[in-house]
Amino acid sequence: MSGRRSPVPRAAWLAGLLAAGLPAWLGAADAAAIDADAAARAKTRELLAYGIDTQVLEVVAKLGAARDTDYTEELAALLDPARSPEVRTAVFALFADLGAGEGEPAALAIVADPPAGAPSLTAAAVAYLATRKPPGLAARLLPLVDSPDAVVASTALRVIGETRDPAAR
Repeated sequence: MSGRRSPVPRAAWLAGLLAAGLPAWLGAADAAAIDADAAARAKTRELLAYGIDTQVLEVVAKLGAARDTDYTEELAALLDPARSPEVRTAVFALFADLGAGEGEPAALAIVADPPAGAPSLTAAAVAYLATRKPPGLAARLLPLVDSPDAVVASTALRVIGETRDPAAR
């Protein structure tokens, strides 16, 4: 005998504890903390889905500070053109910081057809795409170099230079 216990009794013990709901060693305070965390996550999802812009921007800022990647699906939904440019700009900035790829389709759509009156959104989409480096990015950004908005034009030019794509020359 090697002195090693059989894993079967341990597995049966764990199964029994899990079937009872919570492990016996987990105290009421720990269970309450788990419930509070679940409630906070549900509230975050609710605010992202239904909150007004100021609430959404506050949540996006908190997620960025925490570098939380658990809500990328909900954040990607905020890139819908029906949302405000401020919210979408904040989401692109967060996605760029986190390295999340969920915003790429929306950013490419903005670059292809920049929204009027929202140069900050266009610049944020370009800056985000710089972190993703999709194929043909430089060619897609070339029309933005002639933008009447200096921030959009300079951001596009900087990103084109960073790609070092010979097709953009």
